[in-house]
Amino acid sequence: MFVIGVTGHRGLTAAQMSAVEAQVRAFLGECAAANAIDTCHAGGIALMTSLAAGADTLCAKCAIDMGMRLIAVLPMGASVYREDFSQVQARDFDGLLSLADEVVVPGRTGGIGGDAVTSASVAGEVVVPGIMGGIGSISSEGPDPGSADFSRGQRYRMASRYIVQHCDMLLAIWDGVRRDTRDGAGTWETVKMARQYGREVAWIRTGLT
Repeated sequence: MFVIGVTGHRGLTAAQMSAVEAQVRAFLGECAAANAIDTCHAGGIALMTSLAAGADTLCAKCAIDMGMRLIAVLPMGASVYREDFSQVQARDFDGLLSLADEVVVPGRTGGIGGDAVTSASVAGEVVVPGIMGGIGSISSEGPDPGSADFSRGQRYRMASRYIVQHCDMLLAIWDGVRRDTRDGAGTWETVKMARQYGREVAWIRTGLT
């Protein structure tokens, strides 16, 4: 299995979404063609994303349309995470979450944010009690990422770290602006992290200002 992680901006305009979608489909198509002749990665391609609005959602829809596996890495419980979406975005999120082959909530020792999770609602749930070793790793003995001990930004960074650690390549839907953030969350921060881990980064430029 060849795993492509995703990081990207949320505030994409309709025109940007259309342009990015064409590039994402072309990129995933090239990856699928290369994977078909690569005996080192049997099992096809999986897209690993946090299903945030914007770039994440766009990439997830493209991957599903192209018959790829979807791995959702949520920064917090689904019911809490849903508060970050508009009503329309929340419907998209719920639909994509229901199609995910695996759902991961890094750092949690229980279900997805206290939600009742069944095989009918979320396929292949995987609850990860702790982040693997690396930069700023979190022990399973530490506070739950769905609790008040972590800021929302820190929870997003934990999810990004998990994606970077477990992907073979990171796809960045990024405007190219290097915005450092206080809590280490954001597209540029994830690109930086991927470079620190030695991951290859494929970049689709958005043109955001």
